[in-house]
Amino acid sequence: MKDEPSIFHADRKALGLLGLARRAGKLGCGEAGTRKSVHSGEAKLILLAADASRNAAKRAEGFARSAGVSLLRLDADQAALCSAAGVSGGVIFAVCDEGLAAALLKKLSAVPSEALIEYN
Repeated sequence: MKDEPSIFHADRKALGLLGLARRAGKLGCGEAGTRKSVHSGEAKLILLAADASRNAAKRAEGFARSAGVSLLRLDADQAALCSAAGVSGGVIFAVCDEGLAAALLKKLSAVPSEALIEYN
């Protein structure tokens, strides 16, 4: 695995965009949803929960590399991400809208370079 991304603190407003993305049908949730988003070419940004297992982190990196998009590991755990997205489970998420991905990264404008791995 390439250098593991450090964890970046996400605020509630930034996480709120996950719910917006899900309601718009632009969020791949969990491993299966993320895989589908990547294979369909829709994924624009991959997010990883802080408490994701090492294997899940490797799969997230593979998804990001395959899609040619960035991978961001947040300090929010699975419960916080799922609550924000309004889903019941998942440690990996794919944002499938360019504007929402850009808005999320803008809200996280202080993302340190070591927390973001870019594959594009």
